[in-house]
Amino acid sequence: MLKTVLAVVLISLCVIPFAYSAMATPPKPKIFFTWAPGGAAFYAAPPDRPDLDGMFVWAANMISSSYGPFTIAFVEYYHIVGKVWRYEDHWYTTDLAAGRTYAALTVKVFTDAYDVYDSWDVTKAKITMTSSSEDQLSVSVSAGTVSFTASYLADTKRDITVELVGGMCLTSPIFLCGTKALRPLANAAVTGIPVGNFHEGQFRYTQTELYDPSLLS
Repeated sequence: MLKTVLAVVLISLCVIPFAYSAMATPPKPKIFFTWAPGGAAFYAAPPDRPDLDGMFVWAANMISSSYGPFTIAFVEYYHIVGKVWRYEDHWYTTDLAAGRTYAALTVKVFTDAYDVYDSWDVTKAKITMTSSSEDQLSVSVSAGTVSFTASYLADTKRDITVELVGGMCLTSPIFLCGTKALRPLANAAVTGIPVGNFHEGQFRYTQTELYDPSLLS
């Protein structure tokens, strides 16, 4: 399994520089982000927020071409009105400049794709990530009065899949390309903040993303 992950990493590292060279004419500054590893889980709406349909808790160790290594965590509350998803996002990061840039890029991409974004903020935090195995991740986040933990366990009965990152988000000119290697989650848990029942999620062994920050308004 480890050989598979390493192979995916090598493929990703080959794809991204090629995309960069193909899209950088004339040359423009680009930002690469690489995750290894990360977890993302969907939950039902927490009991104290009847106005919501659900929430999303995500965390990853990241390396950026502009900021170097940093860790980031993310709590999103969402409400679905017809076919429109409305978002309330809270980002926590060990590097405030890196976190603000990544959050701003993400908001821009989703705004381009879905034309709606309610609110978001970025907070400097102490984040500790530990992995008891290559398929399990534990995260501890502390930022002022906010303190919570999250854990992610990959479903090792399922094969690792390699996918392009994007979907509707590829409608945004700021997000140029990306790849990810993942398994579905067998289980995930959050403590310290109200959370609904776990629905589904992904254990992302590696993910690469390429952005054009010059299009940020």
